[in-house]
Amino acid sequence: MNLRALLLSASLLLGVLASAQGLAAASDGAAWSGLTASQKQILAPLQKDWSSLDTQRRQKWLEVASRFGGLPAEEQERIRERMVEWARMTPAQRARARLVFQEARQLPADERQARWEAYRSLSPEARQALAQRAAPAARPASAVARRSTCCCRRWRSR
Repeated sequence: MNLRALLLSASLLLGVLASAQGLAAASDGAAWSGLTASQKQILAPLQKDWSSLDTQRRQKWLEVASRFGGLPAEEQERIRERMVEWARMTPAQRARARLVFQEARQLPADERQARWEAYRSLSPEARQALAQRAAPAARPASAVARRSTCCCRRWRSR
């Protein structure tokens, strides 16, 4: 084997080993118990959901935590509030929020800015009405309870 092939093999092997170590470190760090005290403090609102987050989402939140200390106090507070809000959402609400976010990202910047300005110019009442129109209609809890506890065919045929 010539020197060039040997060096190429060695560098390939080192690259594979480094990738394996990086993946192991990432998976260890992705568990809540593997986070630093600072990361745990910043990401505390997400603790109860942390184990159910996929690796990509955990990495996104870890990136937020790594930038957090360098942000102005107002921005840190805004992020904390958003994390608490996110933690309170149901999985369906989170999926809807992600969808809306992706749709907004696909808009041209000027159109996105125009829509944001139009929304900000609405009164609080108009914003609330818009939010209620956008929310999916929920069935009354009593109907859901009756349906789940009733075993008669009459109810199922309705």
